Amino acid sequence: MDGSVVPTVSKAGVVGVPTVGIWQRRSSAEVAKAGRFEFFRGLPVGSHLERPLDTRDDFAAEFDYTVAPDGTAFAEINIDPCMSRFGPGGDDSRVDVGLVNAGTMRIRHGRDQTLVLNAGAGLALFDAARPMTTRTSRIDVSYLSLSRAAVVAAIGAATVPRGVAVRFLAPGVLTAELVACLRGLHHAVGHDTPFVGAALRTAEALALVILANLRGAGHHWPGELDAALYGAACHQLSLRVADPRTTVTAVAAMLGCSRAQLYRVFSARGQTLAGRLYELRMQRAATVLGKCQLAVSAVSLLCGYSEPIVFDRAFRRRFGMTPSDWRAERVASGNAAT
Repeated sequence: MDGSVVPTVSKAGVVGVPTVGIWQRRSSAEVAKAGRFEFFRGLPVGSHLERPLDTRDDFAAEFDYTVAPDGTAFAEINIDPCMSRFGPGGDDSRVDVGLVNAGTMRIRHGRDQTLVLNAGAGLALFDAARPMTTRTSRIDVSYLSLSRAAVVAAIGAATVPRGVAVRFLAPGVLTAELVACLRGLHHAVGHDTPFVGAALRTAEALALVILANLRGAGHHWPGELDAALYGAACHQLSLRVADPRTTVTAVAAMLGCSRAQLYRVFSARGQTLAGRLYELRMQRAATVLGKCQLAVSAVSLLCGYSEPIVFDRAFRRRFGMTPSDWRAERVASGNAAT
């Protein structure tokens, strides 16, 4: 979100990043102390880094980032106190959604308006193409960098209200899920795991759905958002496998869309929402049965089935055997392996 260290990305991604989930790092420590501020200032990072705000003879700053094939990036930033300017002449192809993990950022924008972002401020939408000045303490920031085209498809041309550069995203279920996703990526920095790619895709989907809903109830969902709507719906299902009340109606209400829209985006992928939920529940059942000795009735509850007999039928339809037989087979194969 602090565009003073936003990596320059294109639709094809950053050169040198072979697959999503692979982290890249740039650090002022790459050069001698006396040249660290100028080194960082010279990077193509999307803003004009003005000056450090302390008296040290060096400047400590680093950012880690990973990029999806469509150019969506997640960045983690740690930077010494500094001042930056944004606006015309910077990278206007990106819009950022992020949060402050530690420290404070003071943003002056619009007609002498001032915003203060800190660890308790929540999510903010940050348009670095709008004129603004930031002053920070030593700060740690996580943000998702989205293509402006995707954001415009979701929210319209006015990414932030006229005359300002930043808008807060109201607290809610989806924003809490996006924060959790960004926190997970924050803790995954430097670890190249499959989780990173999945979390980045989920964060992008959640962000675009949240932004689309800023248009208000009953707004039109453009076809460009189908992938985001599908991804956000799948995330809702994965979070609610154990809830027997998880239905198309409930998921549609959570996402702010209609049931017809959900039916359409799943059908376009040869799926149904109910079928996807069933498969997630069966995957969880198989995993739990193979790893612990919970009673089958307890496993059924973990998988969203209040009646064990209904769970038994669903499991046999998927795997061709009862849950008890599945567990016995897993135990037997494990003993044979040892």
